[in-house]
This record gives sequence, C-alpha cells and structure tokens, in this order.
Amino acid sequence: MLVLIVDDTPAISALIALTIGRQEGWDTEIASDGVEGLAKALNFLPDLIISDIEMPRMSGLNLLREIRHNIALKDTPVILMSGAIDQEEKREEATERGANAFLAKPFNLEVLLETVQRVILGEQLL
Repeated sequence: MLVLIVDDTPAISALIALTIGRQEGWDTEIASDGVEGLAKALNFLPDLIISDIEMPRMSGLNLLREIRHNIALKDTPVILMSGAIDQEEKREEATERGANAFLAKPFNLEVLLETVQRVILGEQLL
C-alpha cells in the first residue's frame, strides 16, 4: 500500500508518514504542495492521498479536482485536512469536490489512523 501525503508543513508530513509507516507498515511518499503532489500521484499511482487544503501553488481542493478529472487517479481515495478557521465551509467544499473524508487540524493520530483504515475499506466519511 502506498500513501501520498501532501502538506506544506514538513513536520506534519513527517509525522503522518511515520505514523502510517509504523502502525500500518505502508509505504509513504511526501509532496510539499498540490503541484508536486499531482506530479507524484501521476508517477506513483498511490492507493490513498492525504492532503492539506491550504498550500501554495495549488490548494488541496484544486488537487482533488485534478485527481477526480484524471482517468488514472479518479477513483483514488482522498482525505483532506485543514486547520482553517472556517472548517465547516472547508468540509462542505471537500464533500462537493469528492473527498472521501475530512480531518480538522490539529488531529489526534488515532483518529487519523481510524480515518485512513475506514477510507481504505471504502467508507465515505463525509
């Protein structure tokens, strides 16, 4: 299983990668923004994408739009996360664009792992 983590905060990306790697034994790939994330997604075809919403160059919402419009990636599960003040608005946008789940930052690592497992099993959590 390969999980692509897209976040412009290196500490968050590293923490998610470490947690998923240790707890699930899955491989991870990290990208620092949506542009790099899309390139890596097209290159590696991950089994799951976890992305922040607010990033430079390309937001997580725009990344999600690109994923859903790409034949090779359109069915890839995507979890979006945000630390924005307007979390409910971000959750609604994520739902409208086809995210499988939404996490509010900061999040508990156990909640992250539970969300990842449920999304991998095919549950829609929005």
